Amino acid sequence: WTSNCNYDCTHCSYGSRRQTTNYLTNKVIEKLIQDLIDMGCKAVYLSGGGEPTIVKKWDVYTDKLVSGGVEVALITNGVAVRDKHLDSIRKMNYIAVSVYSTKENRYKEITGSKFFDQQFSLPKKINNCKSYSIVGARCVLNKTNYDELYEIYCAAIDAGFDYIIFIPAVDYEGTGIFLEDRWIEYVQNKIRKMFDKFDHSRTN
Repeated sequence: WTSNCNYDCTHCSYGSRRQTTNYLTNKVIEKLIQDLIDMGCKAVYLSGGGEPTIVKKWDVYTDKLVSGGVEVALITNGVAVRDKHLDSIRKMNYIAVSVYSTKENRYKEITGSKFFDQQFSLPKKINNCKSYSIVGARCVLNKTNYDELYEIYCAAIDAGFDYIIFIPAVDYEGTGIFLEDRWIEYVQNKIRKMFDKFDHSRTN
């Protein structure tokens, strides 16, 4: 429901789209939600070429979907999630949080943001009381963090994420963000070397 984002990631595959900073209006969002409920939609996930949690009342909208019998999932960088939103998140089927690096300087280089500590903080906040939500992590491997795959995996598991998936940067817009062959080879060799140290039920 928005193309705007509070990050400016170097690997973002929606870079040109985000320049529009468009939002759906509250009226359109409310109508869409009611239509989904009326149609008997089983599930929706909130994602974007932007960050869904920077939309005002996003938690109110998700609560309405859940109350209408629709399962909700959220893909987010987690920065705009506050304690007041946690009850809404606990009603969701799952939430997937983007993580970027175990090194603060690399995190800043990738995201252009200063909220390094927040990327691994949500699982414990969500699960500090009864919650049925699956809390996962997603990490885009790019030219800055490709050599940290195992370290990022360990940090995510230690932080209490139920799983973490790794996704190679994809250059949809031809801006040169793809992983070079030598970096891919490095990642493959690292996976082979550390293979028995991964819990394969919790990562891809």
